[in-house]
Amino acid sequence: MTKHFESLTGAYRMWTVFEAWAECTAIAIANAVTLPAHPIHAEREARYLNLIKPDPARAEVFPKILAHLVDALTLERHDALGSLFHEHELASADRGQFFTPYEVSKFMAGMIFGDGAALRELVDRQGFVTMSEPACGAGGMIIAAADAMLEADLNPQAQLHVTAIDVDSTAAHMAFIQLSLLGIPAIVFVGNTLSMVMRERFLTPAHVLGGWEWKLRHRDTERETALPAAPHQAEAPRLPAGDAQLHLFEAFA
Repeated sequence: MTKHFESLTGAYRMWTVFEAWAECTAIAIANAVTLPAHPIHAEREARYLNLIKPDPARAEVFPKILAHLVDALTLERHDALGSLFHEHELASADRGQFFTPYEVSKFMAGMIFGDGAALRELVDRQGFVTMSEPACGAGGMIIAAADAMLEADLNPQAQLHVTAIDVDSTAAHMAFIQLSLLGIPAIVFVGNTLSMVMRERFLTPAHVLGGWEWKLRHRDTERETALPAAPHQAEAPRLPAGDAQLHLFEAFA
């Protein structure tokens, strides 16, 4: 992957090439499960072509980088893009970017889940669990949580749904790419968790093809019916209407 990225630098900085690759790849994956008639499909196609335009070689090399990423994640489930990002010192401390090493993420997930008994009980009760990552980076903690589910004899591709947010678009694109390739149902937002202003939304193929819009709406409807809000209780912040997602900072529910 590094070799291919460096072949495209030339007059461009590594950051510029990496940023363009991440967005182009995210667009390609997202549009594969977006109806062509939807306005966002055409908007993203136009954006893709605009990103390729500065260097026609990108159209040939970008898919090769993706192929190597697929190989890397097939050999070992890990935060491959986060590691690459860190290796080339592309993270910005000025923007508050600090990528947790994947080994640390796995250790934290192991501490949270323990032997997985509580998690299995929750899945037995409602069929799946939901996870919210308000500053997802490249998705390392989510991948570690999925690994912990596998070790607990659970299937994160069918029994986990993720809402991930990052204020940095490239980080969100990286998370979306890796979660898509790992088959994890997720909605990834480019936006500010604190202000709740969301600029973009990406749905992983597993989310779309797995019917998760309906599953989450059905779960929320059952909750509202079973647990009416207490009088004078302040309403918890919600993601933009229509997403039917969990409340922020709720680790698992």
